[in-house]
Amino acid sequence: MYLRQAWQDKRLEFEPINNKIRKIRLGEDSWNKLWVPDTFFRNEKGANFHTVTVKNRLLTLNASGFLWYVTKISATLSCPMKLQKYPLDTQHCPMMFESFGYTMDTMYFSWLPSPVDIDPNVQLPQFTLKDEILYDCSQNYTAGSTS
Repeated sequence: MYLRQAWQDKRLEFEPINNKIRKIRLGEDSWNKLWVPDTFFRNEKGANFHTVTVKNRLLTLNASGFLWYVTKISATLSCPMKLQKYPLDTQHCPMMFESFGYTMDTMYFSWLPSPVDIDPNVQLPQFTLKDEILYDCSQNYTAGSTS
């Protein structure tokens, strides 16, 4: 899957170059110099970043200081199944995002318009992916509220 995240850092605003260039792709050397969200999947059983033939990630910056981060990930997520009506059942498998080290007062996740693209060529044997349901699954922990 491609995980896309966006945020604004006003310190990185710039004047468009020659009134034309309004977006810059940042190189690999930028990754260690910029803040990037510490997102993880709360219900992850295992995950990997794709790195063949290079790290499959992209970071772009626009003139307003908005950063767009895209990375390719393979993830195995836990999915609690209710099989009482099998084989006529419907399952709901969550994909829950969370910040590892920031509370909601510092960092909050929200969905952009039309945030999920499903490739029609991807098929799962014996399963049909019907739709996506987006909701806020923020949690309160002893250390603080996370999103």
